[in-house]
Amino acid sequence: MNIQEKNNEGLLALQLGDNVQAEAAFFECLKHDDTSPQLWYNLGLAKFRQDMFEEAEECFKKAARLDEGYTEAWAMLGTSRIEQKKFSTAVSNLNAAATPECFSLIGQIDLGLGDVSCGFADFEERFQNKPENVWDGRESLIGKTLLIEGTEGLGDQVFFARWLRRVAELGAERVYLKVSDPLIDVFYDEIYGVDTLYFDEEMPVTDYRINLGSLGYIFEDGMGTIPAAPYISNVWYESECPPRRIGLAWSGNILHLNDRRRSIPLPFFQPILEFPFDFTCVQKDIRAGDEDYMQHTKIKRGEIEAVADLEGAIAQQDLIITVDTLTANLAGAMGVPTWVLVPYVCDWRWMFEGERTPWYPSVRVFRQGADRRWEPVIEKVVEELKAYGSTI
Repeated sequence: MNIQEKNNEGLLALQLGDNVQAEAAFFECLKHDDTSPQLWYNLGLAKFRQDMFEEAEECFKKAARLDEGYTEAWAMLGTSRIEQKKFSTAVSNLNAAATPECFSLIGQIDLGLGDVSCGFADFEERFQNKPENVWDGRESLIGKTLLIEGTEGLGDQVFFARWLRRVAELGAERVYLKVSDPLIDVFYDEIYGVDTLYFDEEMPVTDYRINLGSLGYIFEDGMGTIPAAPYISNVWYESECPPRRIGLAWSGNILHLNDRRRSIPLPFFQPILEFPFDFTCVQKDIRAGDEDYMQHTKIKRGEIEAVADLEGAIAQQDLIITVDTLTANLAGAMGVPTWVLVPYVCDWRWMFEGERTPWYPSVRVFRQGADRRWEPVIEKVVEELKAYGSTI
């Protein structure tokens, strides 16, 4: 057998998403040469993409032992351990890889475990090639101009907007804010305390520039200083009537790298839909299969064409039940009671343990177990809805 040809066959299968075929090809190669770190690494990738994290860990471990300078192997060894919540050993492996991406992952681990100052310091490594006039928080802004640029996902930009008020208090002559187009209406009118911000379609020349996602690093040195939500002024008001209105969001951006783990097919929500509540869809895009299923449910579909529409729909609900997506961040920023359903290894802002997150006090977190199944999560939600609906 030609090992190189078989390896190439496996690499092609990986590119095409046929991870089972790729695994078989790499395994066949290793029968003939089990001293190749590249082959062990490739087999680890095939297993990792099938969520076989323990087996992938062993493959990456062998690759790293065979070649201690194999940066990618150390990085994926750490990543496979993150997926198993082996955080301490994951940090050691990511440090061995010593890339900006790996330091950023270490920051996310720290943040998810509650270490804000160290977490944001490492998480800042995700921003490389900063401009020469980047504002590092130490220079006075009095009489100066500053451009804040939002370059990450919509939910991330909503999350980091909590620190805009802090910037607005620093006496700058003018602060410009450049965010993604769908967020302009929300940010322009409804972020507390930022009426001194200016929006400009062009990129203005300013004394300083900073990424919106860097504001946590600039301002935070511990949990006690986190700007409290709500910080979006279209604030939810508790209904005087018994709670009946529930907004549902079961899927997010289909292009998100973690979409298959964080989105939930709508049929999984059927036990929730059995309750006598008024359900409204609070997500913009609905996938074809879910669209067909939704037609046979009592879920109302609001007119949500823009983020401002989504914000308005959220404000009209008594409770939001959502996966980790823009809806969760908006609802949390508005102070709306929200139940967020998250995968076993979730984004750091929902923390890695417990039912609460300090970033959004109105949010309650429902977590997958180690089996990574959604059914037990839905069962937990159903039990809590029984108590929630007892006043009806």
